[in-house]
Amino acid sequence: MFTNGLRSSEAIVLRSLASLNYKLGQTKQGLDYCEQALRLATELKIPLIKDCLDLKALLTTSVL
Repeated sequence: MFTNGLRSSEAIVLRSLASLNYKLGQTKQGLDYCEQALRLATELKIPLIKDCLDLKALLTTSVL
């Protein structure tokens, strides 16, 4: 249980880094963090999945 808590926190931090990079205009780095967060959130089945998908959509359109 403790391990899942740490991994959930890791996913949250990665999502936050993705958001920060998006705001700084560093979309490629943000997308990388976002994809890592999404993989973890999906693996752990935590609600962060939707936030990651929404942010990934923003990042993807910004990269193009």
